[in-house]
Amino acid sequence: MNELAIMTFTQLHDAVLSGIFLKDKQLHLCFCTPARQEMTLTVSSVSALKCDNFKDNNIVFDVLVFNLDSCPTDLLMYASSYSEQDGRRCDINIEGKLDFLRNSGGSCLYLATSYGCSLAVISDSAASCIVLEEKSTDAPF
Repeated sequence: MNELAIMTFTQLHDAVLSGIFLKDKQLHLCFCTPARQEMTLTVSSVSALKCDNFKDNNIVFDVLVFNLDSCPTDLLMYASSYSEQDGRRCDINIEGKLDFLRNSGGSCLYLATSYGCSLAVISDSAASCIVLEEKSTDAPF
């Protein structure tokens, strides 16, 4: 899957995912790096968000970003909450929904942890709108 990613955030490897905030279709992921630097990754125009097993000490392994037109199908289905386990994969229009996503010009961010949660988010915005910055002291979260 890494070879399809158009962007990675290697500086977040081994960071702790300490917070997830979603407001007005804007997602803020808060991290503390091993060097104790606080960082925030912001994704705008969120249309789908899937987060499983968020708990204390979510140690980041990978943060990958894909254009939706080349995003792996299993990741799109996960982020869209379609899975074989819940039976919705049999949705007769799933291919149409996936085609719509692939042609939307949006992006998908996938965060995998060594311990803790998995998180996937679909954005209606291009990957270039996903921004990582050092957390400022006046941030509301």
